Amino acid sequence: MEGETKAPEAVASTSQNPKSVRIVHQKRSPHPQFFRLFRISLTFFSGDLLSKMFLVLCLVLGIMASVSGQPHARASDLYYTDITPVTDETRYTTLNPDTQLTEMNKVKHSKGNIVFTAGERASGDRLIVNHYDDENFPSAKDVEVLMSYPAGASTGVTLTSIEVYVDMAADDAGGYLTKGGIGQTNVEILLTSNQTRSFVYETFIYGY
Repeated sequence: MEGETKAPEAVASTSQNPKSVRIVHQKRSPHPQFFRLFRISLTFFSGDLLSKMFLVLCLVLGIMASVSGQPHARASDLYYTDITPVTDETRYTTLNPDTQLTEMNKVKHSKGNIVFTAGERASGDRLIVNHYDDENFPSAKDVEVLMSYPAGASTGVTLTSIEVYVDMAADDAGGYLTKGGIGQTNVEILLTSNQTRSFVYETFIYGY
């Protein structure tokens, strides 16, 4: 298919559905207008039933307008795999035994909620990649996901900061740089989690 990027041979078998995108998903967060409408509705919610119904309708329409009006962040070029169940035989480290993993900084905010980081924001940098994905499983699975910037033979920008927000049913997860990194023009990120029924992540990559 035109525009599709093939996965590198070393990691092709980590997922059956590799993807390459130029516009990636963005987790939509509430717009400030939503909170203003919410406060207004609370102030006047003591009126009659018709007024209450009208305020609820306005609130719903305001939320729809706020969410639909938010632009999607654009990725210059990003390769990523599905959130894929793995076994000991199909793990990234098994298929790529010579790869050296660099562990990202990890901060646990609550059970199943972790932030992985590398580098820090710099003056003049900008958002290069904003990518979101999630998956649920009927039973607990060991899972992995691989992201690579830039995809294919593209030339990337110099990277300053990487942030990955993870939420899952399991207690812990791993975040690693397998290639490239901060100060370079490419990076490969591996996320792992064992025995989880759900896995959600959002990635922000900055550079200049």
